[in-house]
Amino acid sequence: MTDKEMVTEETAQKAAADLKAEADGQTADKITNVIEMESVNPTEKDIKKSGYHCEMNGVEVDFELQYRDRETDMKDIAARVTEDYVRRGNAADKIELIHVYLKPTDFTAYYVINNVYEGKIPLF
Repeated sequence: MTDKEMVTEETAQKAAADLKAEADGQTADKITNVIEMESVNPTEKDIKKSGYHCEMNGVEVDFELQYRDRETDMKDIAARVTEDYVRRGNAADKIELIHVYLKPTDFTAYYVINNVYEGKIPLF
């Protein structure tokens, strides 16, 4: 048997073993175990750490914005909005609601905090 035939035979044997494992449910069990080990719901500590949390029908949602050759996500924007608000002499613990308006053409994120305080930050 040549080396090429041995490699082909080994590949075929591995493929057959994988199919058998899937048929036995071993692959499904592995996937289920991984999913069960991961935390689906973020803790309060994680939410406060990121400064951003969005949930819809029990599913965490995260948005990323790509414009031209730049990229940012809402967690980063929310953290920078909070930093800007605090830098201007306000208390972070008083924030109850943040509205962010993205305007990629101006490279700016406009925000309104608690329906009262307005500001803007660079988008990227």
